[in-house]
Amino acid sequence: MQGPANAEGAMSDDFLSPYRELRRRSRRPDDGRFIAEGEYLVRRVLESRFQVESIVVSERKAETFRGLATAETRVHVVTEDAIHELVGFEFHRGALACAHRDREGSIDDLSRRFDEEGDHPRLLVVLPSTFEDENLGSILRTCAAFGVDGVLLGPGGADPLSRRALRVSMGGALIVPTYRLTDSARDLQNLREAGFDLCATVLSSDAGYLRAAQRERLQALVFGNEADGLSAEIVACCTRTVTMPMHPEVDSLNVGVAAGIAIHQFTSWPVPK
Repeated sequence: MQGPANAEGAMSDDFLSPYRELRRRSRRPDDGRFIAEGEYLVRRVLESRFQVESIVVSERKAETFRGLATAETRVHVVTEDAIHELVGFEFHRGALACAHRDREGSIDDLSRRFDEEGDHPRLLVVLPSTFEDENLGSILRTCAAFGVDGVLLGPGGADPLSRRALRVSMGGALIVPTYRLTDSARDLQNLREAGFDLCATVLSSDAGYLRAAQRERLQALVFGNEADGLSAEIVACCTRTVTMPMHPEVDSLNVGVAAGIAIHQFTSWPVPK
């Protein structure tokens, strides 16, 4: 474990470069790394499948993380002022970790995984147009809680390993497997042809009521975004549609809240044998 460093020393160490000016860095860094913030998330990433490159801790947290330094993971202890200067804002959560990303999975990777794991009931969540990291983080937290088998993300959508998604997911983003769609409509058609029931959540009087919906053995729930919902093309790829009756003066829910209600509904029904 490295000893305490002043702000100048902290800023001059090359291995600390991933932490510099976090708020000014691009949304999805191209260096193959991600940052976890706070003692809880640092512990979660250390327990995950991801390779942790380094940890930065404040002096008051040094004892908590003592013994974690290895040849692969450096632990650097710095002053509170040094952390603030390093990240570029007032940071009081005491610890940060830098880890390496996995290669982003595709729908082909998902198919291979299911082939290897055998014939089991499955529940997937599909987010073809979720662009807000906070919304994705909220959904991933719910998916982790209810044992969702995977989350499929649209091209150019939110980053599950962004600082905000990680924080809002409370580490769920480290647990739930995510896969990136290449062509959302085509990939959903392939999923349907593989036997999945694709259930689109929509605002429509023609849709079935969510409370009456039952889960199929191979089930995928498809959610749109708050601004535009699901496109007609995506809805056409789905097997059925469901809706949630709401107060007449309210026309929508936050997608994270809506997804939580729907996922709970579909995990509450017994899975057909």
